[in-house]
Formats: sequence, C-alpha cells, structure tokens
Amino acid sequence: MSEYDARGYLIAYDIADARRWRRVHRLVSGIAVPIQYSVFLAPCLTRRELDQSVEQLRAQIHDKQDDIRIYPLPTPPTVYFYGPNPLPAGEGLLQEKPLWVPIQALLD
Repeated sequence: MSEYDARGYLIAYDIADARRWRRVHRLVSGIAVPIQYSVFLAPCLTRRELDQSVEQLRAQIHDKQDDIRIYPLPTPPTVYFYGPNPLPAGEGLLQEKPLWVPIQALLD
C-alpha cells in the first residue's frame, strides 16, 4: 500500500484512566465515526494519516495500562450487525451500497 492509497480501519480502545480516555476519544473522533462505545470506523485513511494518528495516540496512552487496536478492513467490507444500525438507513461509508447487513439477513 502506498502512502496515498486510502482504506478503511476499525479502531478499538480500552483506556484505564478517564483523562487519557477523553484525550484518546477526542483524537479518534477526529478521524473516525463511532459505531460503539469505544469502537470506531475510519472509512478512508491513507498510510500517512494512519501513521500520524498512531503517533498522536501513542503519545496519549500508558503502554502498560491502555490498549488501542487498529484493524485494516478489506475493500469493500461487509459488516453484519445485530441491533440498531449505527448509521442512517441506507447509508454506507466505504462503498456505494449499504455497508451494514443485519445478522437476520444471514438467517433468512
């Protein structure tokens, strides 16, 4: 992947301290959409943007107490969910068709 190719990432974190949590939350909220309490979808980051974000996040956490995970997503991704869709109806972030597919659709 070149530094200019963009892709989607799933970002999840578990931060032990409330002050550090607020800082991490603010940083991640600037680059990604919240889909659960501490789970975010970054729909389109270049390698350079990802590296810059990781550097900023590392500066905010305690290596022994906090955990941040960043998972690259396949293109295009399909996300199966159970419960309310975190995005407005019919809206997808990474592709033309809706990104979110209810788990019930798998059972039908």
